[in-house]
Amino acid sequence: AATCPTSGSANICELAAGTCQGRNDIPAAVKWIVATQCLLFGLFGLVQSLQIYRVRSVTSREQATTAWLRVSYYYAILSVTAKSVLEIGFLVMLSQMPASVRTA
Repeated sequence: AATCPTSGSANICELAAGTCQGRNDIPAAVKWIVATQCLLFGLFGLVQSLQIYRVRSVTSREQATTAWLRVSYYYAILSVTAKSVLEIGFLVMLSQMPASVRTA
């Protein structure tokens, strides 16, 4: 027979379908945060790959400067986006959390 750990006298976790349900579950917001961060950080690698691919066509100092500025812009946009999405996800997670239960 499976058992589920409980915290205090509130019995916050309960057994359902053979698994513990309750506060020990990962909130949906966390899964969303991890998925979006993986996607966004994967795009950093894509930008770097495109930079390496396009460097072959750079033949002048002006082209090099333009290419560097363009890639720096892409990295900056990705960085701000990743940080903003992380913060929004964190705020969503906080808004979905149950109220604290104070124990004596």
